[in-house]
Amino acid sequence: MSTDEEKRENYNNLRQTAYDRGIDLFGVCRLDFDPDYYHKDICAVAKQMTHAISLAVALLPQVFDTIEDGPNDIYKTHYRQANSLLDNASFHLSQKIHRLGHKALPIAASFTVDEKMQRGHLSHKQVAELAGLGWRGRNNLLVTKKFGSMVRLATVLTDTPLESDRRAEFECGQCKACIKACPADALGEKVEDYNFDRCYDKLVAYAKRKNFGLLICGHCIKVCKPR
Repeated sequence: MSTDEEKRENYNNLRQTAYDRGIDLFGVCRLDFDPDYYHKDICAVAKQMTHAISLAVALLPQVFDTIEDGPNDIYKTHYRQANSLLDNASFHLSQKIHRLGHKALPIAASFTVDEKMQRGHLSHKQVAELAGLGWRGRNNLLVTKKFGSMVRLATVLTDTPLESDRRAEFECGQCKACIKACPADALGEKVEDYNFDRCYDKLVAYAKRKNFGLLICGHCIKVCKPR
């Protein structure tokens, strides 16, 4: 059985590796999900893992300052660069875990397996919340204390003995800036008021505009400031 000291040492070692690769936020949670939570392609392997490592890279506020009537090429390029950084970092982290004699499964930052429902192999957002990186805000995105919602996420599943972080609590308080900023009228006072269909329809409309081709928006992220 692993000791607390070993779990702490593993945690610090992997966190430093992630930071060295450009990651801004690092957290760990235990994997207590029902098997149905995972996409079928990773379900069998995921059940062999004990922990999820959540990785976040911060986006630049100046990029969002360029957004006025919808997402633009500056944001699209930045979005893709952040995803690439995350995927490279999760790859190197997984390689290190493998060399240490443990299992690792990196889950890409932005890979959709269900286009209509906008779902991936698992929910990076839910893992990040459980790993203490932030909480689900009224905009239905992860909100962090340091960067607001200006982050992209990736996940590494592993059986490495690790310390776990505490789940983040809702801290949006009375801030409702995202509700006013949403061009789809898809947000409400409660987190549960989020209307997926309205949000998705707006993303599709933006993607079709001038052959933009990417399902992103950015309005609610732009106004979500650090706590």
